Amino acid sequence: MVVQQESEAQKTANLLAQVAELERRLGQKQMQLDYLEKLVELASKEYDIDFKKNFNVKL
Repeated sequence: MVVQQESEAQKTANLLAQVAELERRLGQKQMQLDYLEKLVELASKEYDIDFKKNFNVKL
């Protein structure tokens, strides 16, 4: 049984693609976090309640 090894160039390309995908996911999560933080801020103003303090939310 013969197993062919990937070339270094292919490994590098795969790793770069993986890094790009992870950076994309991280960017999406950061956008979600920013959105939720803004939502909590606006709700706090609207209802005159400090949601972060009252519910021990770490944002």
